[in-house]
Amino acid sequence: MKKRILFTVLVCVLVGLSSCNYYPKETVYETIYESNFKTLDLRVDANQWLFSQEGGYYYCTFNVPELTSAIYNYGVVTCYREYNKGTNNAYQLPLPQTIHSVDEGNGALYTTTIDYSFSVGIVEIVLTNNDFMYVAPERMDFRLNMVW
Repeated sequence: MKKRILFTVLVCVLVGLSSCNYYPKETVYETIYESNFKTLDLRVDANQWLFSQEGGYYYCTFNVPELTSAIYNYGVVTCYREYNKGTNNAYQLPLPQTIHSVDEGNGALYTTTIDYSFSVGIVEIVLTNNDFMYVAPERMDFRLNMVW
């Protein structure tokens, strides 16, 4: 009887040890979840905004060779507008952003939406005023974050 119990215990231990592989958590984490990131500062001066007659919006296109097809297909791309860049009062707001304003000339209320789009190697910042208020945009700073 003791031999039978000993044999059963040995078989269970051998099956238990040989049925699965053990990988340390650190190894699995580094292999599967390895990530990279890149942050770029983008500035659009007031004279760099282009106006689309067809769409009625302002835009600026940036060539971003760092935005590869791997990042496009498998990464995350986010963009923020940065206010007071280079000061102690700097802060960022994520895009899209909606800003409510008053026209200085006639007091009309209007809304500005700032958004972005991207593809491999290109990022485009778009500024649209509602009610066809074609108020030229000022200089703006943006921060583009890519994680893959």
